[in-house]
Amino acid sequence: MKNKDVLKLWSGLNDLNNKANTKLSYVIMRNRGKIKDIIEALKNIEIKKLDGAAEFDKDRLELCSELAVRDADGNPVKVNIGNGIKTFRIANQNEFDKRIIPICKKHSVYLDNLEKKQGEFNTLLEEDAGEIDFMKIKIDDLPTDLTATQLEKIEVLLSEQ
Repeated sequence: MKNKDVLKLWSGLNDLNNKANTKLSYVIMRNRGKIKDIIEALKNIEIKKLDGAAEFDKDRLELCSELAVRDADGNPVKVNIGNGIKTFRIANQNEFDKRIIPICKKHSVYLDNLEKKQGEFNTLLEEDAGEIDFMKIKIDDLPTDLTATQLEKIEVLLSEQ
């Protein structure tokens, strides 16, 4: 199992928190404990802020705010893109594309380091997480309203018997 598969499983376990019956809750709890250290290591790498991040974000967000579509009160319009993340709705994408270039040049060291860090993280995701002895759950013991996506994320935990 690769680290990316462990991360996918962690996401699947979190997705099922509100749908879990007693048996599934127990399986979730036990398996979280088995992969918690791997997840924490991945989060520590992913979360570390690089030097220059705050300055780049400030410049980029100022540009986004300046070029954003405005609501009736003159406030920048933000749209939800999922997972609680919102982004500005840009009024003139061509203008934004033109004006972001100098900002990227100004912060090129940060962006190069970010790209390098992302490459290292992607490499880490492909590494083997080792053998993990997961607690399994019978398909018959799962809630009946799970989606195919939810099942796919926890497939490694499913037992047909």
